[in-house]
Amino acid sequence: KEGVFAYVSPNCIDIIGYEAGEVIGKPIAPYVHPDDFPNCLDALKRVFETGEKLNSIEYHAKHKDGSWRCHKSNISAVKDNNGNVLYCMGISHDITECKQTEQTLQKSYSLLYSVIDSTPDLIFAKDLQGRWVMVNSSCANFFGKPIAELLGKEDSDLFPPEIVQILQDVDQRIITTGVPAAVEKDFILNGVKKTHLTMRSPWCDRQGNILGVIGIARDISERKAAEQELILLRKAMESTRDAIGIADTTGKSIYHNPAFIDLLGYTAEELNAIGGSTKLYANRQEADIVFALIKNGWSWNGEITLKSRSGKLIPIALRADAIKDARGEIIGLMGICTDITERKQVESVLKERARLTAFRAHVDATFTQNDTLKGIMQA
Repeated sequence: KEGVFAYVSPNCIDIIGYEAGEVIGKPIAPYVHPDDFPNCLDALKRVFETGEKLNSIEYHAKHKDGSWRCHKSNISAVKDNNGNVLYCMGISHDITECKQTEQTLQKSYSLLYSVIDSTPDLIFAKDLQGRWVMVNSSCANFFGKPIAELLGKEDSDLFPPEIVQILQDVDQRIITTGVPAAVEKDFILNGVKKTHLTMRSPWCDRQGNILGVIGIARDISERKAAEQELILLRKAMESTRDAIGIADTTGKSIYHNPAFIDLLGYTAEELNAIGGSTKLYANRQEADIVFALIKNGWSWNGEITLKSRSGKLIPIALRADAIKDARGEIIGLMGICTDITERKQVESVLKERARLTAFRAHVDATFTQNDTLKGIMQA
């Protein structure tokens, strides 16, 4: 009752570093951490008063080397023939390593939970019955419900029937085959169309047994919108009658639209093979001027002559520009070429017609002048 050791087993030295003889007859207080001592003393008093057995009493015991070790003890009463409690008997285990492992696991769990709960992606886990057993904050925010309210729900509680069937079919296939799957679906959220790409994988225990499905859903609405814009832009470039060529900042061709290939006869790869875009210019000096300007962020607009793969010289109205990113950095070069062969031919015809008209007017004026002189002389 005074909290003095009456007996200590020989393996005491393995637990706290003391021989049994060094401990017997000593009070327990010096061997128990001050923060834990009140609880240990209360436990002893309770056993003496009630005779009941207490399990899993945790405290820190002082080792002979001065370190504090974490112990767990089961305490029971030793009674006489009349049922009076004579002693408290404790069986103690050093659980320091277990506690350290628990703390390490807890830190890992806290880190993992922090990562899961901090990502904007929707993360969830469902058991084999399709019940939601884990969701992160982003997932809860998406549905506009607290996490606790989503746990235990099924897809049918959250999605329209036509979507539920698709999701259930995918989940069942994953559970059956163990093969992950990607699902892209459109949703209407607050009147706005959203597109989510969900990577769904089997949820397995350490033995590889499938427990359910884990999903990570990402909002790809902006990416899909950007893809649509790129598709429209590419369609526009492929539909125009103007020849369009795009090159990197060194002048290496990376894209020619169909009109470019039809007009000049080169794909991007074929043009790079002969030395690049400058090889198209009939006048190399013009090429040097155009590329020097656009590589420095300027534009060039004018008429040039390009030489096609067949050797044909083609008059071109060229608009050349630098392609810049949002920061104004040059990331590429672009040229838009319009074949002005017909226009040049019309201009040539008109010029010849104007020359002939002027010549006729000159001849008429000459004859008129001669007639006037003749009349004067006859008078």
